[in-house]
Amino acid sequence: MEAAHIKTFRLFDRAQAQSTGRDFQLLDWEDAHFRQCPECHAVFEVFARQVLERLPSLFGNGELNPTTGQYKNLCCDLEIRVPARGVFPECQNHPKLPTVWRLLKGESDEANEHA
Repeated sequence: MEAAHIKTFRLFDRAQAQSTGRDFQLLDWEDAHFRQCPECHAVFEVFARQVLERLPSLFGNGELNPTTGQYKNLCCDLEIRVPARGVFPECQNHPKLPTVWRLLKGESDEANEHA
């Protein structure tokens, strides 16, 4: 009998969590299966690519950045580069207030420019 695969919605949830830096634990059997199943890995990779392509373009201070990019804040037009998994800072001119950062250019944009 062939082993059961991980449900696709669980792989999608894992891809979503990974893109935003959140923790998502597979069950023990799922984790063991995932480590050795090329089919589940392939499905997960498709979901991971889809999630990255549909990332939001606005982020708040304190949020984790899912992908390296150039950002501008909406209050002062300050531009910064935030690495993947980096935390968005508060505005230097408006400390202790919420700051919204808008994506100007991300990794995929830069890769296309150099191609």
